Amino acid sequence: MVRPRRVGAKWQARAYAGDGKYRSLGTYLTYDEAYRTQMRHELGMESKREPKPQKSEAARGTVRFQKYAEDLLSSRKSQLARDTFHLYTFVLQKHLIPTFGTKRLSDITPAQVRSWWTRMPEGSARRNAYSLLGSTMRQAVMDGEIALSPCRVKGGATDVSKRRPTFAPADAKMLMELAGDSQLRLQVHVLLASGMRIGELLGLNRGDVDLSNNKVTVRRHLTRHELAPGTKGHPDQVRPLSMPQTAMDALREHLASTPGDYDDALFRDTRGGRMSYHTFNKKFVALRASCGLDELHIHDLRHVHASEYAKYATLAEGMARTGHTDVRSFMRYQHVSTQRDAEIIAAMEGVL
Repeated sequence: MVRPRRVGAKWQARAYAGDGKYRSLGTYLTYDEAYRTQMRHELGMESKREPKPQKSEAARGTVRFQKYAEDLLSSRKSQLARDTFHLYTFVLQKHLIPTFGTKRLSDITPAQVRSWWTRMPEGSARRNAYSLLGSTMRQAVMDGEIALSPCRVKGGATDVSKRRPTFAPADAKMLMELAGDSQLRLQVHVLLASGMRIGELLGLNRGDVDLSNNKVTVRRHLTRHELAPGTKGHPDQVRPLSMPQTAMDALREHLASTPGDYDDALFRDTRGGRMSYHTFNKKFVALRASCGLDELHIHDLRHVHASEYAKYATLAEGMARTGHTDVRSFMRYQHVSTQRDAEIIAAMEGVL
């Protein structure tokens, strides 16, 4: 079904009329009204216009930004990961409400948005805030509160920071060699060998390690707020990962030296509880500084693993390994190198 088309400040419902042409089913104040009209037409139902909503056109856009944005975010709570909801709430309260909170939606202008964006320091905070403001205003357009979004800063949510350095397996191995803490050394080893996210690593239980089949299974992940089922964004996902023998030998030694039950956390803090992200990160930051790798992030270990894995795996295999369901997310690990190009041609010798 074709989507409704914007016509000025309104939305036009359309139906296919044959020969590549469409006929109008009328114009409406909101996208949803036009879409419902098209849906009824597709289902063979009566296609006459819906009655106008109780809210008059003159009253649209008079709601204050703070109320609209908070209500919208609350309505999306069940659709968002808990960490994402908390991030959006923080961004809204910290960066958007102080400037736009008391303004009516219809009174927020492109010039005001541009001025606010210019005053904010460059970085992820500005990108996140502009992205949230943009999505809020787009929904306001869909709801018929405003005709056009005032968010028109070109590239406002684009990351313009300098390109981060890339790291190699040798960098990760240096971390392992210089780690004085045996548990931290093992954690770095498992991250490098598995490509897990840090939350997945900290969510492992002892029973998730299968020494007989050289596998570690991801069944849950630790967020900043709770131990959640599945993986980030996919609560039903269970991901068994084959592991290299060296990593399994290190895990076997760890299990033998740290008593515990099947359902106990694999990695614990000094009090015996499941290690938190904060505790791990504090140790990791100190370790990377001792190696002169201050720009290396925890997630870079996952990137190193996935980049190496992508050299030998198909796209589907790589996505299954890393837990990605979006092709574009995994494609960033498939770097092009002249060395790999030469290896491929050598393997094709005699075939072409």
